[in-house]
Amino acid sequence: MSIIQRAKLFGLKTLIQFGGRDKVRDMAQKWLNEKVLRPYGTLLQLEIHPGERTIEAELELKGETEPLRVTLSGYTFTENDGQWFMEVRQIKTSRAWINTLLSEPFVQGEIKALLLANPVPEVVRTLLE
Repeated sequence: MSIIQRAKLFGLKTLIQFGGRDKVRDMAQKWLNEKVLRPYGTLLQLEIHPGERTIEAELELKGETEPLRVTLSGYTFTENDGQWFMEVRQIKTSRAWINTLLSEPFVQGEIKALLLANPVPEVVRTLLE
């Protein structure tokens, strides 16, 4: 029985509670690589720490010689009209120039607007909580 069949049968929350979190995370990583990141590079590693509200990712970006580490800290979810949206308190990377750029109010506003314009799928919210 596939992970998706199990999720439909038992419910996603139950599946994650009983050891399926890694499989769901791996599915999310594969989807990100195939559907989102392909033009830019590859997500090498994805670590999710729901209790700490932290996501850590390591990416191999095209044209870069070293992998990029990204940490999202203090994420929360808010509900609006039946849809869930993510907010992130802090984003840090392994590149000083990117961290400087991320500290600019304009960039922070753009990131917030991007997050608020894109509802978080239930499977992602469940995985992160």
